[in-house]
Amino acid sequence: MCIRDSNSIFLFFFFKQKTAYEISACLVGSEMCIRDRIYSIPMLLLIGWRGEPGKKDEPQHYVQGKVMNGLLTEMGIQYEVLPDFYEGAEKSVESALFHLQNRNSPYALVVRRQTFLNYKLQNKAKNDMPLNREEATKIIVDNIGDHDAIVGTTGFLSRELWEIRARRQQSHERDFLTVGAMGHASSIALGIALAKPSRNVFCLDGDGALLMHMGALTTVGTSNCSNIKHIVLNLSLIHI
Repeated sequence: MCIRDSNSIFLFFFFKQKTAYEISACLVGSEMCIRDRIYSIPMLLLIGWRGEPGKKDEPQHYVQGKVMNGLLTEMGIQYEVLPDFYEGAEKSVESALFHLQNRNSPYALVVRRQTFLNYKLQNKAKNDMPLNREEATKIIVDNIGDHDAIVGTTGFLSRELWEIRARRQQSHERDFLTVGAMGHASSIALGIALAKPSRNVFCLDGDGALLMHMGALTTVGTSNCSNIKHIVLNLSLIHI
């Protein structure tokens, strides 16, 4: 960590004594406090309750789900869980609107899984791409070296990479599957590539994940690291 001024020194020692949860609450809470007391933005937050206790979900969501309500309380954000029936949901929305109009501060509606009914798009996106995601991943795996490493982006791409290895009875030891860290695959790949300069490191990324942390591209680009190969799959087109 590079400490440049007295404020940074204070923050370093302050954060050193805090857990990751407390740091997140402090940073996000400070931002919401600024919106509340300076800008007074009446912001409605619709938050999916991923990892809700007692509900089946992905492993990376359980920690977040357990602290969801406590985190909102620590940040001073008034909230309620959105009911799954029309009349109750209507009252919750009315309460939220009253809060926004009278307090000029954020209000959150926490949405449980399966609160909303399934909806089918009326106009399906046309997909005339010759490959789907898994086929593209297979081609990449078939054409890299035996000692090359792969960093897979979060989501189905990493799951399919694992399945490809399993079907072929291949080891997973050269693959890093980015679980629950959408957008960070390129940064992880860069770290591995710098630590292992004699090995090629292939980052298999998605278009959405890339957009989440585009600033990482400048870090990768200015590193002059020649053994990192960043492949972006346009999953919005080839996921079907």
